[in-house]
Amino acid sequence: MSKTNRSMLIAQPVHSTAETTAKRPTLRSLELPQEGFARQPQVIHVVGFGKTTLWELVKAGRFPAPIKIPGTNATAWRVGDVRQWIADASFAANDETGGAQ
Repeated sequence: MSKTNRSMLIAQPVHSTAETTAKRPTLRSLELPQEGFARQPQVIHVVGFGKTTLWELVKAGRFPAPIKIPGTNATAWRVGDVRQWIADASFAANDETGGAQ
C-alpha cells in the first residue's frame, strides 16, 4: 500500500471545532423571547428540568401543551403559557412555604 492510500484509511474528523461550536445553542439563544413561541431546548433551560419530565408533565396536564407550527414539522410552546406556568409555580411554592424565599 502506498503512503497516499494509507493516509486515506486514517479517520478524519467529521466536523472542525468551529463548525461544532457554531451548532451548539448559546445561553442567549436559550432565553425565552418576550413573546411568540419557544422550542423545547429553550423551555427546558428556563424551567430547569429535563425533556422526559417536561413531556410527563404535559401528558399529565400539569404543564402547558405545545402546539404544532402549521406548515412545518415543528412543535413549540406559547411563551405566554410558559411564563404563566412559571409564575403560578413560583406562587404555589411561596404559598406552601408561607411566603419565605
